[in-house]
Amino acid sequence: MKKRGQIFGEPFIFIFALIVAAMVFAFGIKIFFDIQERAEFAQVADTVQRINEQITTFYNLEQGSNNVLKYNFPSSVDCICFLQQTTSSFQLTGNCDNDLLENNIRNGNNNMVFWLFNEKTRKKEAKLPDKLKIKGLFTVTDNTRLLCFDLVKDKHTLQIRLESQGNQVLITRV
Repeated sequence: MKKRGQIFGEPFIFIFALIVAAMVFAFGIKIFFDIQERAEFAQVADTVQRINEQITTFYNLEQGSNNVLKYNFPSSVDCICFLQQTTSSFQLTGNCDNDLLENNIRNGNNNMVFWLFNEKTRKKEAKLPDKLKIKGLFTVTDNTRLLCFDLVKDKHTLQIRLESQGNQVLITRV
């Protein structure tokens, strides 16, 4: 003899299983995109750290030693700036012209590297760091003591020349 309650209970089990599967799928997609965002930040941080190490290396080399270096950034980064010393007189242009970047530079310390994530990345709620202190002493050729690179224009590739000047490293645009 069949029980009547089992016929009506079976669809509820399937519906419950579908709801649980949908929740697991949605959570997995969210985690995937969060990990992708963190991976892009890790790539930026790793590249900036390599620049930091190169500046330190050139600081310790003989005066006049120089080399052109090329670094690739993820497409989520629009701009990178090197700030030798705090300044209030500077003009940002192109993809670097952004209020957030300008405020960071105005409030920054000496020997800093700043980068600007693109609009799509900045709209996400996760707040990723956008600056790093450089340990080695460096200078830039611009009188404003700020050198910015529009990475969108340069296809997300940064090319710089590092030159040892004895007591500091000169960073110039290639």
